[in-house]
Amino acid sequence: MKMNGMRVYELELDFKSAVHVGTGGEHKYPAYAYLPDFAKKEVVLLDPERLVVELEEDRRDLFLRAVADGPVRAQRLLRGWHEEGVPLPELGRLPASPAFLNTVKNASDDAMLEFRPLPRSLEGPYLPGSSVKGALRTAWIYYQLEPKLQQRDLVYAGDRRVWEERPSKDGEGYIRPGRGGPRAAQLLEGYALGYLRGGKPNMYRDPFRAVRLGDGPPLAATRLERGGTFHPKRADRGEIVLMEVIPAGTRLRIPFRYHEGLFRHKVVAGKVDTDDLADAARTFYGGVLDEELSYTQQKNWGAAADFYRNLLEEAETNDGSFLLRIGFGSGKLSNTLLFLMDEAFPITRKSAGSSMPQMGLPLGWVKARLIEAER
Repeated sequence: MKMNGMRVYELELDFKSAVHVGTGGEHKYPAYAYLPDFAKKEVVLLDPERLVVELEEDRRDLFLRAVADGPVRAQRLLRGWHEEGVPLPELGRLPASPAFLNTVKNASDDAMLEFRPLPRSLEGPYLPGSSVKGALRTAWIYYQLEPKLQQRDLVYAGDRRVWEERPSKDGEGYIRPGRGGPRAAQLLEGYALGYLRGGKPNMYRDPFRAVRLGDGPPLAATRLERGGTFHPKRADRGEIVLMEVIPAGTRLRIPFRYHEGLFRHKVVAGKVDTDDLADAARTFYGGVLDEELSYTQQKNWGAAADFYRNLLEEAETNDGSFLLRIGFGSGKLSNTLLFLMDEAFPITRKSAGSSMPQMGLPLGWVKARLIEAER
């Protein structure tokens, strides 16, 4: 639907793997505020402030000392009280995967056991539209840069803080940022999207200012999952990440508006055509999918390879949809446009559902489709 220079759509999202989006801060759910129910495969969310108020004085002192002694000590105390039938004030319950519950059950004494919640409003957890917009923006930047790199390099001249197109030394163009750091990345985005003025980024002219995505509706169901971040060349199992996720199989729609008038009146530096935007996502995330499948097959990571193989088959259906990878797990590949750089493949991996991260399933994959709103 088009009204007053605004094109109005809904972006339909079909979650193909678990998705976790951080809260943008250090907020984590502490171990003394939840209680695993292994029999029901759930986690009981507790109200620790109310618990402290309602406990008898001797139990209150025991609880506060246990919290001071560490998360595992507090968990053991709470589990013991639960078995005794001590009333513990509940805020709710969340289903938890076997990998999450086993991590909590077998934790060493120095484990933190806190989990990362999804963003929440007064109505419950939700998917922020900004996370989806970021994934679309990454694909669009790739879409704008890739044609410039046909037999030409894009080189950051740090002495003058500019990007220059130069003939490629080996016949295939790459982005070569050198040691430019964050400044180079900011200028690269401005160069790709055309909002540099006098060599400096003018964010008010960023074409994606005209793309407006709303937040998702309150999620009907979430669950707790054990994620892992690991380095394929290291022998250790990597970092454990406990988190609340949007489960695979979830479907939802979020508002999508394109303010075409901002381009027509030259407020922003370029047009973001929605058909081209969908093609950009197909091109970029299709490439990510191909690379990930090849990598997991090479490493003989069966579960992940099967996931990518099935997703690739689904992505090839001509139904107007396109893939995105959002939130935790989207990684360096999408954030720094590694396809266009003469660098190695991402050195860290993220997955969920297994105590061995390389045996887990990829995070963050959704199938999207733009649906024009009815009048």
